[in-house]
Amino acid sequence: MLMDALMEPDSGTNEAGQIAKPTPLGDLAGLESFLTGKRYKAFGIEYKHLKPATGGDLYLTGFGAAVLRCLLPENWYENEYFFRHGTKLLGTSSVYRVTTKPVFGRTLEVVIKFCRIGEDVNPLLTSRSKFISDDDFASARWNGPFEEFGKLLELRKGVFGPHQRFLTQRPLGIFVPAQVCADWELGRSPDSFRISKSVMDKDPTLTEEHDPVELDIRRQYIMIYSWVKGLGLDDLVKQGVLSQDTCNAITEQAYFEDLIPNGFKVLDTKPAHIILRVDKKGELVRKNGQYPYALIDYELLRRTSEHERYFGFSRRRQYWQHIYERFEDANFKTMPSELRSTTVNGVPYVFGATPNGGKLWVVGNNHKLFDFFLPEKWRARDRIRLSSKNEAYHSVTPDGIHLVYKRSRIGILPESNPLDEAPSPIVQHGYNSPFEEVSIAEDLIRNGICAIHPRAIYRTCQRSRMVRFNLDPRRYEATTHLLTPEEHPEQILSDHHDYYVLWGCWRGIDPERGYLPGNQHWGLTTINQALNDELINTTEAAEIMQRTLARLEKLHLVNLFIGKYDFLLSFNDDMQTLQKEPTNEYKITIAMDACQAYQRKLLNDIQYRAILRETAADLANAGYAMLNLAGDHLLISATPEGALMYDETGRIQRSICNFDLIRKL
Repeated sequence: MLMDALMEPDSGTNEAGQIAKPTPLGDLAGLESFLTGKRYKAFGIEYKHLKPATGGDLYLTGFGAAVLRCLLPENWYENEYFFRHGTKLLGTSSVYRVTTKPVFGRTLEVVIKFCRIGEDVNPLLTSRSKFISDDDFASARWNGPFEEFGKLLELRKGVFGPHQRFLTQRPLGIFVPAQVCADWELGRSPDSFRISKSVMDKDPTLTEEHDPVELDIRRQYIMIYSWVKGLGLDDLVKQGVLSQDTCNAITEQAYFEDLIPNGFKVLDTKPAHIILRVDKKGELVRKNGQYPYALIDYELLRRTSEHERYFGFSRRRQYWQHIYERFEDANFKTMPSELRSTTVNGVPYVFGATPNGGKLWVVGNNHKLFDFFLPEKWRARDRIRLSSKNEAYHSVTPDGIHLVYKRSRIGILPESNPLDEAPSPIVQHGYNSPFEEVSIAEDLIRNGICAIHPRAIYRTCQRSRMVRFNLDPRRYEATTHLLTPEEHPEQILSDHHDYYVLWGCWRGIDPERGYLPGNQHWGLTTINQALNDELINTTEAAEIMQRTLARLEKLHLVNLFIGKYDFLLSFNDDMQTLQKEPTNEYKITIAMDACQAYQRKLLNDIQYRAILRETAADLANAGYAMLNLAGDHLLISATPEGALMYDETGRIQRSICNFDLIRKL
């Protein structure tokens, strides 16, 4: 059991790292000119930012701000003071224990640690197989400095599991020297560094009120921690104070009984990272029969998969907030330098290169959505093919976002019957480009026609060409004037690459219709999400699934559905509780295309033809025609008993989901 009494109270700060009471060492008098006025925040921690007279950048947590005068670089860093007057601690990283120069007659014992962000993780560092799985090892990377501080504060506060408070070093600040290093000097991998930067970019705690911290691959990051009094388990074994068996037992307890249940693991768990207190008599401090301990070294601190899922819920809620605000002009003010705003066919996009060398256009003005649609979030994950005719897939991203992505057929010459005497309208028109598809979908939605929502367009980095006899070059030739907004512009349409259009996953609900800013939910939810959000328990989730499948079995509809995310639960008006039927069963909505509904006899001949006729009329009124209008291009909603959903005009609800052969009249 961890004990707060192991070290002195955090004078002048609270557990959130905010300054509670000013101290003389935290007095800013005379230092005002070094404050930048920026409101930096990363992973839930607000930082005070200084540009010291000696150069560089100093980011102070609330803990560090209380003693900021001791942490100014001239008191521990300049002229390699930490190296000449400090003690290098054992280990593979560059870590020093140093006593700062006196300020107002006081000194501070701190630990100076050079962050290894972007460097390769040496296999020898993680050789204790008992504490690291193969999956953990394969994905192991050093935490970024701000990421490490954020996870450490989560651990200290006990935000997951039994909410046990852990005793650790206090994160005081991060110093970034002014020196800009050559690419090779810091030994960083650009790909690994890019991952850490991506983690920073998707920080869910960042709000409009704060400035994001930008990481620079060419600069050092030095973390400043408080010193923890005591001795590591390995030293205690060497001194004969502890037996090896006791050392192993404490190490395993710290990992399996304390860290894991509280949502964290340390990939290089070792006895040296567990500190016990020795009293004045030289004996180990014990309380209630156990050794209170403190944990040090957090560069491989990770959330468990259970905690990561919990952490991901906030990303999902954040996603819908960004979707709701995607067309607001205020987003331009905070656009990162590596992204550009552009407009194609009247639709605004945020454009940028992806880490794998591809190009991405995200619909709207909101750059905060860019990270949600990076190809590694959806293309490399398990997927379900939705059509036997097209390359259309359903995928769930690590952020819990359901997406449908479809390979564009641009550049492919449509097939035609050589025996037909009249020219084929489809061949005459050709397949729409991805930008035409998005433009048409957005225009239909603006005209009140229900359609699935376009999210982004992705151009692959790999080169791919269509064979000449099947190539339709018309779209490429007609758009040679449309270029990417980058330093070296390219044509937005290239016959050397494949394109994918990303769509919101329509399962019988337009989530945006029910979304309200500040709400946790948006009208409907899935069984898994309701379980994760603790709206239902495990038993209820299993019962809902079992009963829904039984209801579908009666109509022979079971094989139409893939899993729990196909069945949607409805919220009551309070957006906190779920609707129930008069039978006390949860209200369930399912979705399918009109062709499937007709084949399963949920639609009769008259209804099926009416849906096609009404949709063609809706499109014509909006100035469009679908050249291949069919039931599988229209999605409808129903109950598990087959009762169809109707709109306010009494028509069967439907949503258009195919746009590659829609043309302007």
